[in-house]
Order: sequence, then C-alpha cells, then structure tokens
Amino acid sequence: MESLYKTNDNSEVCSAVTLADTEALIRLFEQVAAEEGWSAGGQLRAFLQNAVYFSLYVGGTLAGGLQLVRPSTSGKLPGHAVWPELPDPDPQSAHIVILALKREYRGCPERFWLLCAEMWRYCFRQRITHLYLEVTPATLKVYRRLGWPLEVIGEPRVHWGEDCVPARFDLCAAAGEVVRRAESSPLYRRIAAQLFRASGQG
Repeated sequence: MESLYKTNDNSEVCSAVTLADTEALIRLFEQVAAEEGWSAGGQLRAFLQNAVYFSLYVGGTLAGGLQLVRPSTSGKLPGHAVWPELPDPDPQSAHIVILALKREYRGCPERFWLLCAEMWRYCFRQRITHLYLEVTPATLKVYRRLGWPLEVIGEPRVHWGEDCVPARFDLCAAAGEVVRRAESSPLYRRIAAQLFRASGQG
C-alpha cells in the first residue's frame, strides 16, 4: 500500500497497490455488506480492472475504504446495470461503487472526509470532473448536508436490496462548497487544508 495522508491522531489513508491490499479491502466491503443486509452479489469484484481503491487505517487497523471505478471501454459505469437508460458519462467521470466503514469507526465526519479528500485529489490529478453514485433517500440527505451538490439523475429502483436513486455531482462545485464552509468551520478548514495541500506532502 502507498501512504497518501496521515493525521496527528494516528489515522492514515492509503492507496491499495497490491492484490493483497485490494483483497483485504474487498473482504472488508463484503463484511460490511453482510452486516447491512446489502445484496451486492458479485458487484464488489466485478470491476477490478477499472477500479482504484482507497483504504482508511485507524491505529494501524483497516477501518474502511472506497472503491472508485472508471468507465469501461464501452463507456459504461457500474450504475448502468440498474439504470441502462442513463446517458453514457463523459470520459472524465468515475463511479463511487462503495464507501464503507466498519461500524465501530462510523459517526465521525472527519474519517469520512479523510477518505473523500484523497479520492478527490486523485480525481483532480486524473482530470475527473464528475462523480456518480447510488444513494438511498437517507444517504442523499446526509451527503447533501455534508456539502456534496448531488443531482438526482434517474428514478428510484432497487439496488443491492435497497431503494436507491442514481446521482452525480461536479467536483469543482463540491470543492467550492468545502472552501465556503471552511470560512466558518474548523472541520472544513482541515478538509480544505488536506484537499489543497501541495503535491508530495503527507
């Protein structure tokens, strides 16, 4: 694994660079899916060739992670399996297939943002401008409350055993919202400092 960012409280975001790193994270995703009753089937392993993985460690323990998938050679994203009528995304897009933390590490927005900021930095370097994901009505409200400018782009359907809608957002608009909130929020000032730090700084 490649360390991307460390905090003073012993949290660390890493990029999964070996098969062992990836397998450990997928097993965590499968564990969380089983606990939450998600029927992901083989979806967590279906996009390995187009996927990038980010892992969150707390005190040296794998606490969660994120799987980001680029469009296939045919221009499709994972969400097209459920919403085939959606238009193909532009090549500068990616899909957040899963973002999950073990139960004991949830409830801390800063840990959520540690993962997201490093994923966003990757997207900026790769010139990815839009991110897609599926959200339940509850998680849609949570993400919007956190400042993600999500646009619902399809009708509700069952996805992984839950009623979800497909959504997307513009990364530049989302980064602008982080900057706006940083004017009055210590948490968002830390997020902005992480997100906009100079390349090569951990």
